[in-house]
Amino acid sequence: MKALARASGLIAVALLVCGCASTEKVQYTVESEPSGAPVVVNGASMGETPAEFWIDVPKRWVGLMNAPGGWAYQPTPVTVRIMPPSDYAGDQELTSQTRQLRADQSVESGEARIRANLFLEPRMPTQPIEVR
Repeated sequence: MKALARASGLIAVALLVCGCASTEKVQYTVESEPSGAPVVVNGASMGETPAEFWIDVPKRWVGLMNAPGGWAYQPTPVTVRIMPPSDYAGDQELTSQTRQLRADQSVESGEARIRANLFLEPRMPTQPIEVR
């Protein structure tokens, strides 16, 4: 009888632990000036601006004493690259932009908006930067 109780207790704990991992979805909206710019997220094409995509953020239960709401979100890096449209016929030169984001930091709102102005010129430091 003790063996049966112990076995069922272990099974219950195993089910509880296995059931405590999940994912949260974060919606991203990408807009650009000019519109129609190709968007690449983590190496995968997501179409042209304006574009929307979702990122899954893994989470696990850590308890109410360890995190607000009891869930801890796994750091989820996202690389978003916005490139000049291939059919752009204007007279200004366009510059691609790359953004490094962390989707786990956008979980609270459930969405994030990225705006890119491809008319901006790339800038390099004009003076050496010394790091100590």
